[in-house]
Amino acid sequence: MARKKISLYALRRQLLETHWDEIEKMAMGLLSGQLEAFEMYGVALADLIDNAAQADMHMAVLFEVLPPATQKKLLSDERLQESETVLPSIASLRAKTMRPRRRRG
Repeated sequence: MARKKISLYALRRQLLETHWDEIEKMAMGLLSGQLEAFEMYGVALADLIDNAAQADMHMAVLFEVLPPATQKKLLSDERLQESETVLPSIASLRAKTMRPRRRRG
């Protein structure tokens, strides 16, 4: 019996369809500022890429495209320093580059 060849596109689409519910849940978790979602995504990405520096760069880009309210929620999480992702570094960099607030008067 001849094996049916599956194109790379079809395989990729099949994988997306199979995991679509999980993808949507992960996206909602990221957009709502759940530290756990950011952690899970970061750890999975690091495992896939097998290069911590590259994973950190991708996670930093992801963080920067999140809405400001979501960024603030992630950076204000009390468990931030326990994070195994790039979040503690982002918090540190942001603290260094923050401009002092102007006084109204």
